[in-house]
Amino acid sequence: MDFSTLLYEAIDTQNNHFKIPEDDHKNDREDPLITLALDVLKRDSEKVALLRLKGFERVDIERSSGKHSVVCRHWLKGMCMKGEFCDFLHQLVYSRMPPCKSVEKNSFCTDRLKGCCIFKHTGDDESTDFLGSKENKNDLDHSDDLSYKNDLEKFTHAFNSALLFAFPRIV
Repeated sequence: MDFSTLLYEAIDTQNNHFKIPEDDHKNDREDPLITLALDVLKRDSEKVALLRLKGFERVDIERSSGKHSVVCRHWLKGMCMKGEFCDFLHQLVYSRMPPCKSVEKNSFCTDRLKGCCIFKHTGDDESTDFLGSKENKNDLDHSDDLSYKNDLEKFTHAFNSALLFAFPRIV
């Protein structure tokens, strides 16, 4: 069966369910939204057929690449012109965010250090933060040494080590 006939049958059953008069039912097929929905269904069925020809038997499985696997950069800015026909995801899902371009270009992201970068960074997982891995965090942990409030030498040492970590010397 063709998708258009299935859609028309679904419309017929909905119209019968809601008991729409027969005169209104004749105008449904001329409705531009219905023709647009038919075009979308036809296009999707053609894509499914092409994928099956290429050897993908199950096209309903979730993929790590392809349609709706990455968030649309233009949608994030509010500038996506494709709307429903866009091949990218139009939802904020952090695991599917596109990679940060500043990390790709400069190997660091200043927005991430500020905490305002929404893009995905390489090596991101919940066990790490911008300081690095858990081992590095333990090395820099000065929470037990809080007696430097009254001791100027300990304070300057802690302050200098924090500055060296934040701004490493370029050699």
